[in-house]
Amino acid sequence: MCVEAGFYCVEQKANANHVRAKRSGLVTGSARPLFLGATTQAWQIDIHDEYGCLVYSSRSSMAVLRQKRPD
Repeated sequence: MCVEAGFYCVEQKANANHVRAKRSGLVTGSARPLFLGATTQAWQIDIHDEYGCLVYSSRSSMAVLRQKRPD
């Protein structure tokens, strides 16, 4: 999440694909923003194995909300 103080994100929609099985070995994940707006964000999340093969891919849409102030 990339938000300023006083804000937080909640997931609106996720689309995930498990491309291949991985039972042992090393996996590495990366998340990169596709869009960082004032009220929404879109992220691409990929997980690769030690050979560089894609294991998992997901796209997530987030809503950016303002934290409520305590009364």
